[in-house]
Amino acid sequence: MSKVLTNHKNLVFILLIISLYTFTSYLVRADSGTKELKNLFLKLQKTSSDTAKISVMLEIHQRYMNINADSSLVYAKMAYRLSKSANKYIIRTAKTLGVAYNMAGDYENSIKYEIEALTTSQAMHDLRSSAIILSNIGTNYLFLNELDKAFEYFNKASEASMDYKGKISALVNLGQVFASSERYSQAHDSYNKGLLMAQKEHNIKDEAIIYNRIGELYLMEANYTKSLYFLNKSLSLLDDKDLYYKIDGLKCMSEDYLLTGRYDMGIKTAKRADSLARKNGFVYELKMINSLISELYDSLRKPDLSLIYYKNYAFFKDSIFNIEKNNRMHFLQTEFETRQKEMQVEHLQKEAGFHRKMNYVYLIVGFTILLALFFFIKNIRQKNKILHFEKEKLIQQKERERLEKQNLELKLDEKHREILTHAIQINQQKEVLTSVQEEISNIIQLGKPDIIIDSVKQLNAAIKSKLDLSDDWDQIKVHFEKVHPEFFIRIKDDYPDLTVNDLKLCAYSKLKFSNKEIGRLLNINTSSVQVSRYRLKKKMNLPEEINFDDFVHGL
Repeated sequence: MSKVLTNHKNLVFILLIISLYTFTSYLVRADSGTKELKNLFLKLQKTSSDTAKISVMLEIHQRYMNINADSSLVYAKMAYRLSKSANKYIIRTAKTLGVAYNMAGDYENSIKYEIEALTTSQAMHDLRSSAIILSNIGTNYLFLNELDKAFEYFNKASEASMDYKGKISALVNLGQVFASSERYSQAHDSYNKGLLMAQKEHNIKDEAIIYNRIGELYLMEANYTKSLYFLNKSLSLLDDKDLYYKIDGLKCMSEDYLLTGRYDMGIKTAKRADSLARKNGFVYELKMINSLISELYDSLRKPDLSLIYYKNYAFFKDSIFNIEKNNRMHFLQTEFETRQKEMQVEHLQKEAGFHRKMNYVYLIVGFTILLALFFFIKNIRQKNKILHFEKEKLIQQKERERLEKQNLELKLDEKHREILTHAIQINQQKEVLTSVQEEISNIIQLGKPDIIIDSVKQLNAAIKSKLDLSDDWDQIKVHFEKVHPEFFIRIKDDYPDLTVNDLKLCAYSKLKFSNKEIGRLLNINTSSVQVSRYRLKKKMNLPEEINFDDFVHGL
């Protein structure tokens, strides 16, 4: 039994390492279709700029990452070399090359390039990239079974992580390190912190993955009841897309059943994992699953069935060897092709040197044309400035004319006010004379001596005569004709039958006198003014809808 437990711990340790790398890289799995790769190769041939070439090479690396680690490594190298010569995207290409070396199983070189990417990212204070790179370095040390180093870098990644994905990845990675070094209590702490974070974010997938890790941890602790509980909980949350974690969970459950002597349940569960792995071509998992089934049948003392699955195990082991061998051959072929491409690039660079010289010639010619164009535009601008100056002068002239016109209008208004003031003074004189006349009339009625009466009568007669003879119209007309010299000429030409009173009414209306003021000037009441205005309108044959005052103002 102790031998079984030892084998079990070694198996679980291998499972932990493989599942750890899968967890940190599942977000970057890409479609590896042949058509997409062909399109990318064509795009790389047509691309001329270094920046675009680097991007395409990284895309090709990404496509190859899950189907051919060696080809993925070749294009990661090409992108890295070009980025160093162009001094662009060094963090990205160094980090990518580190991942490619990891996929190819060269963990020392992976660490080398990841540390280069880390140094550059820290110099640029790129905390997010630093956290991811620290986690990648920790994964490499975990593959090398240097657990102290792995713990150191996973711990640094946890401290540097700013976002949810970085933090939870660091916690799960730390849990893996603790579990691998049999520090189970600390592993539980890391997993539980990650579980709380995933539940808070409502991330079902991460929650299921952590349940899977907790189940594996309990399996390592030989707590088989809790191990089954958490593995079942993980399987219940995973959907059909999460095949790797389903297969991994089923393998762990089969391991649990093997260790607890429930061999039939173990075979049933392992065969479910085998079916899923066969449907989706998971060769590495098939090797381990068939080894496990063989061991379960051996425990049931069914050597014939155990032998069948052991042969399957050997077949998948050979298949993996052949895949790796073919990948290695492809890698060597790709390296050869890469060298040829680099020689072509050198040739193209020489051609580019010639073209660069020609570009200088074109640049000089272009500069000369631009200089001529500059002076041409400058000349046009100078002319535009002159035109603008002339336009400004014209605007200023119009402004002066407007001000002069405004000044004339002010003078005209002043004349109007002068006429109006003069007319009012005449009205006031009439009022005074009328008042005196009334007083004298009152004296006469008192019955004074005959001489006084005669004198007062004479005075009254003189004032009355003065009132009758006082022709304020002549005074107003003089002032009016100063302001509107053509008014009477035009109105007499258009309406020769108008009387003096008609002309007075027209002039007073032109001066905007009120009906009351016109009544005083014409010695008639306000209602009579309205009647006179109406009769004059008829006399002039004006339509009903035309306002008399508006008509006069327009003359």
